[in-house]
Amino acid sequence: MWRILIADDQQNIRNLVRGLLERQEAWEVCGEASDGRQAIGLCESLSSDLIILNLHMPSMNGPDVNGFDTIRFIAMNWPKIRILALSVDESVHFALAAEECGAHGFLPKGQATGHLAEAVNTLLRNERYSSGLSVEPAHCA
Repeated sequence: MWRILIADDQQNIRNLVRGLLERQEAWEVCGEASDGRQAIGLCESLSSDLIILNLHMPSMNGPDVNGFDTIRFIAMNWPKIRILALSVDESVHFALAAEECGAHGFLPKGQATGHLAEAVNTLLRNERYSSGLSVEPAHCA
């Protein structure tokens, strides 16, 4: 049984993600967090295999700090936990920043209903997940 932690400051998003995850027999939602500090606390107390973490939520340092610090902290302290970053922003820059902080995958919230199971399966196979965002090379003026 794979143990999955959900971290999002919006209860309706946590409910949606939980509902999508509970369709899979081999997955168990082992906890929910509404901010980065709670997510870190649950990482200490639960044996999670994966965390689905919103990038835009209160973090461990207060409401003005996003989820990137939380990703970085979890990746450094629990390197075996796979991290799937969620964001309302579909920018490739957020995906790359999440990866640089230690996330193993990035999924825009608008794609969650159709792609969450695929993303989670990919991460649980110890592979990286990309939501299909592509990077165009930047051109300097």
